[in-house]
Amino acid sequence: MPDIRILNNGNTISVNLAEGNDLWGYVTAVPDEDMFRITDFYVAKEHRNQGYGSMILNSLTDVVGDLIACDEIYATYTLSDKTRDFYDFLESAGFVENEDYQSDVYSFTLQDLSDNLKRFDNSPRISEFTRLEDCPSYVWHNLEAHVNTLTDPVVLREMADYDKEHSFFLIKDKAPLACCLVSHGADPSKTGINLDYLYNESGDPVELLTLIVCVYKGLTDSFPKETRIYTNAINPDVVRLLKKLCDVSLVLEGKAVLQSLVF
Repeated sequence: MPDIRILNNGNTISVNLAEGNDLWGYVTAVPDEDMFRITDFYVAKEHRNQGYGSMILNSLTDVVGDLIACDEIYATYTLSDKTRDFYDFLESAGFVENEDYQSDVYSFTLQDLSDNLKRFDNSPRISEFTRLEDCPSYVWHNLEAHVNTLTDPVVLREMADYDKEHSFFLIKDKAPLACCLVSHGADPSKTGINLDYLYNESGDPVELLTLIVCVYKGLTDSFPKETRIYTNAINPDVVRLLKKLCDVSLVLEGKAVLQSLVF
């Protein structure tokens, strides 16, 4: 029989179900204030529908509850045909969908943007934008304060969760006027890159376009142009701009969902 193995490096908790060297499944989660966010969940095909997913999930709630007296975990992802089983599994485990957290998820490739954005590569406004890794700490704190005032369904994760090299800010008087936060897994060429948060206070289309150009230039220097980009575009202005830039190549992947469990 498999056994549960807990790994905790201080930033990430991993609950692994294994028999010897054979990994049957796992879940990883990271702290988010007084909650934990599930970042990965997997059960090998040959071990599904046998109760092992529930065993892993129950072990996670036990661990995080003991560590920081946490009583809530949540997951955010794109709901599609590929993830419907995961949605049903979480629902059967007691997770409740946040009905306010819904928006369409689109995808496109770096190549889709290439021809349209090349002519903006030397835009003088690019110098106005700052990489997240070069931003003073107060900029992030001010962004957190701003997000807390929003009625839109925005989940801002810890700063360490984002790619600091390829995320950009427009800063004025210590306040973030525009930003794009980027995240990805260990191999973005296979799993894609997420534009997690795209914000433009003024609504200036040139400002928004320049922000996207900054991100695009950085990404194309680091990743193949076939890499797929995913964006949870709540703002209809963002959707219209991306559709214009990507022409017919913008793919509707599904809707973003947030499911949480209080235990």
